[in-house]
Amino acid sequence: MLRSFVTAILLVFAISPTIANAEPGTAPQKVSKPAAVERGHGVVLVSVRSSIFLVDKLNVYFLREGGDIDNDADVIRFSRKQGFLAVGNDTTDYLVKAFQLPPGRYRLVAHGSNCPVVPKPTQTCGASVKVAGETVARASQPSRGYAGETPAFEVQASRVTNAGDFALTAVNKIAWSKVPPKALEKMAKRFRAFEQGPNPQVPLSYHLTIPLQRRTAEQDIGRVY
Repeated sequence: MLRSFVTAILLVFAISPTIANAEPGTAPQKVSKPAAVERGHGVVLVSVRSSIFLVDKLNVYFLREGGDIDNDADVIRFSRKQGFLAVGNDTTDYLVKAFQLPPGRYRLVAHGSNCPVVPKPTQTCGASVKVAGETVARASQPSRGYAGETPAFEVQASRVTNAGDFALTAVNKIAWSKVPPKALEKMAKRFRAFEQGPNPQVPLSYHLTIPLQRRTAEQDIGRVY
C-alpha cells in the first residue's frame, strides 16, 4: 500500500505542465462583499466537490445562454483541487465561494481535468505522465461533456443566486445538490444586503441521491474514463 501511495504522489506532480496549463473558458472573479461587485453584475454562490481523487484541478464548465461553447468568453469555469498538503482525498467537503458574473442564464456543459478544450459529449481528456524524465503513460483524466437539458442557474444584477453544489461522482458524472445551511451560512451572510436571485433549475436525473464516496489515489490513479 505504501508503494502504491508513493507512486500516486509521483504521478500527481508529474503531469505534463504544457497540458496542465491549457484551461479553456474563463475563471470568474471571486468577490467577498457587496461593495466589490461591479455595477450591473450579480453574485453566484457555488460549491464544487469531487468523489474522484483529483490528480489535477477539476473544472466544471457552464455556457452562458446564447453563447458559443468554442468562445472562451462565453464559457465560465468553477474549479476545485486537492489541498497541497492533503494526504488523501480532501475534496468531498462543501466549499462555497462567491463570484461576480454579468446577468444571464448559465448551463452546465462539461467537466474536465487537463483539458485543452471544453469536452464534447463524446470526448475525454488525457495527459502525458512522466516519472524520472520518462513518459510512462498517457493518463486518462475525469471528463465528460453534457447534452440536452442540464442544471442551470440565472444571475441577475445586484442579486445573489445560490446555485448549489456540483459534485463529481464516482461514475464520472456531475450531480447537483443543495448546500447544507451550515456550509452556506458564512457566504450567505456576507451578501445578505442583496435580494435573492432565482433558484437553479435542475433535472431530476442530475440530483445527487447518495453521499459522495471519498475515493483514494490507489482507486483512481491510472483509471480509464
